Amino acid sequence: MKENVQGFMLKFIFIAALVNLFGLANGQTKNALNPDEKAYYSKLKGLCNALHDNRYLDDSVMRKFILLDYVLNDTSKARISDRMVKIKGLLVNFGRYIDSVGLPNLDAAPLKYYIKNPKIDSVFEPDLKKSIPYIFAYFRKDNRKSPLGYILFDPESGKVVSWILLNQGGARFFLTFNLF
Repeated sequence: MKENVQGFMLKFIFIAALVNLFGLANGQTKNALNPDEKAYYSKLKGLCNALHDNRYLDDSVMRKFILLDYVLNDTSKARISDRMVKIKGLLVNFGRYIDSVGLPNLDAAPLKYYIKNPKIDSVFEPDLKKSIPYIFAYFRKDNRKSPLGYILFDPESGKVVSWILLNQGGARFFLTFNLF
């Protein structure tokens, strides 16, 4: 009887260790995130919920989730207004994308969990590699190994800087809001 209990306990510990290791390797154990990553994840989840819940975003919602310092510090009220309209358009389109995939079907994880994938690693040119700690990959929960896109966060404010990664003749960079 004692041998059965010991055997069961060893099997249980082994299985628990495998489950924990698998979760950490795939970046799905939220407890494995450092405090900054937890804050980024929370900010991204809040943005996606706001986009999903509110088709007509007001400026306060945008300011809560998106780094708009450059846009809002312009001396021209006309340029600020024009840029905010463009940014709202981008956010609405991103919201439509979220809705098309289905918010419950999406999740995100730090890029560091994906960077060992040669296909993804090649996307990040040397200039982007220094930003890896501030980038999350978002994906369908049923296909975690193939990110749908990437989110860049500002390390100081924790706000989203971009979710659009452009490929310009082999050079890749994020479209940030200071380009408007």
